Amino acid sequence: MEAKSNDYFIDYSDQLPSYEHFYENVMRKNIACMFGPQLTEQWTCRKEWTIDGQSIDFDHLVNKYATLPVPVYDCSEKHFNSNPRTEMLFSQYADYWQQQQQQQVIDANRILYLKDWHLAQDSNCGDFYKIPTYFESDYLNEYCTAKSIADFKFTYMGPKGSTTPLHVDVFGSFSWSANVIGTKRWLMIPDHCVETLKQLIGVNNLPHDLYTLPNYEQIIAKVNGFEIIQKAGQVLFVPSGYMHQVENIEHTISINHNWFNACNLDRVYSNLLNALKDVQNEMSDLKNTDEWNETCDRILTIHFGMNRSYFMDQIRHITTNRLLRQSNHFRYKHDIECLAKIYTKILSNHQFQNKNHEDWKNCESLKSLNKLL
Repeated sequence: MEAKSNDYFIDYSDQLPSYEHFYENVMRKNIACMFGPQLTEQWTCRKEWTIDGQSIDFDHLVNKYATLPVPVYDCSEKHFNSNPRTEMLFSQYADYWQQQQQQQVIDANRILYLKDWHLAQDSNCGDFYKIPTYFESDYLNEYCTAKSIADFKFTYMGPKGSTTPLHVDVFGSFSWSANVIGTKRWLMIPDHCVETLKQLIGVNNLPHDLYTLPNYEQIIAKVNGFEIIQKAGQVLFVPSGYMHQVENIEHTISINHNWFNACNLDRVYSNLLNALKDVQNEMSDLKNTDEWNETCDRILTIHFGMNRSYFMDQIRHITTNRLLRQSNHFRYKHDIECLAKIYTKILSNHQFQNKNHEDWKNCESLKSLNKLL
C-alpha cells in the first residue's frame, strides 16, 4: 500500500521540482508530495538536536528548553476525536521519553506525545529551521506574525508508537511536516473520498486508527487510501481536506506548519461557511435575539477554530500587503485574482455584517489590478 507516485501523490525525493511546477501541479491541483532531505540538511535542529543524525541529543534539548511548558497528549486514551491533553515542563517530558528509549518494549498503556508545541514562539527563537521556499506563500502565519497572536507553526516530539488520530487539518488548511529525526507512517484519504469513507463506516463511527477495523484493507482501497513512509530529513506536503492518521514508527521529532494561500483560500472560505451553517442550525432558538451573531461567532471559534471577523481581518491584512507589494511574479498575479474573488463573495454575502467602506475600496482595487496583470 505504500505510495510511490500516483494520482494523489508525487515523490520528489530524488529531484526537487521548480517552485512554479510545485505551485501549479501540486498546490493548485491539491495533491500530496514528498521532498527529499535536501530541504532540511542545513537546518540547525538537524545538527544540534541529534547526535550525528542517529539519535536524539536529550542533553542539548533539556539544556535549552528544560523550563518551557509543553502540551502532551496520551495516545493510549481517547478524548472524542483526539487524545486527552495535559501540560508538563519539557524537562519532565524528556525524562519520560528517555525512560521509554531505555526500555526494550514500549509501555503501550502510557504513550505520551508532545505535539502542537509553539516552540519558536515560546522560546522567542525560530532560527532552528528555515521555511522551505515552496511553503513561503502563507497567508495564515503571515497574519498571525503581524498581529502577534498564536501561530500555526508546531514542533512534534514522540516515542516509537506515538500517534495522531484520523483527522482533517484545521480549517481544511494545507500542512507540511519535516522529520528532524525518525520515521513516520502516514495513511491518507484524498479529500473527495472522505464522504465515501464516512458513508462506509458511519460519520459518527470514525475510529482513531483505520487499521483497527477488521476489513480495513477493503475500506482503504474503496476510498483510494495510500500509505507514505517519511524518513529523517524528508518533508511531506499534505493537501487541503485530506483525511490522515500518523504513527511514529521510530523515536521522532518533526516540524509542522498549517497554512493557506491563494491555492486553497476558497476551500477555507467554504469550510467556514459550512461550519457557520452547522452552528446556526444548532443555535436556531436564539435567532431572533440580539446576541444571535455574537453567540454564533463565539461557538464558531470553538467549533471551527476561527470566526467571520477573524477571517475577514485576515483578508484585509493580506489584501493591504499585496496592494502595497506589486509584482509581475506569477504567484502575485494569482494572489490578486484569488483575493478579488473572495472579497466579491464576502461583500455579497449577508452573513458577513462587519463590512466597511475600506472593504469596497479594497475589492475595487483588486479587480482593477487584476485586469492589468
